[in-house]
Amino acid sequence: MENLGVRVLVNGKEVYKAGLNDPQFILSTILNIIKKKEGDIQKIGITTGGFNITASNHVSWPNIELKEGDKISYEIITGPFDDPSDVRTTSKLDQIELLKGMQNKLKNS
Repeated sequence: MENLGVRVLVNGKEVYKAGLNDPQFILSTILNIIKKKEGDIQKIGITTGGFNITASNHVSWPNIELKEGDKISYEIITGPFDDPSDVRTTSKLDQIELLKGMQNKLKNS
């Protein structure tokens, strides 16, 4: 089975195709709307990131700033995927903690 990813479009225009070619990974695409205080400017955007379990890398694609009226759509796809814009390696200790957390979530679901 091929790995799945997400194609992100804003106002009908493709922004990126996020996904990983690894047998074990986590991938998330999140719509963020942030307003901290009355009168503050709201920040609206999409963040996409994940974790390549085999390589122990956190990955992310460019954050997308949005404004009121923008139309966003996600499509579940198979590769090829765009390369992440940022890759950070995780320490062994961090890996163990992450895997413990994932294991606990699976046990409790």
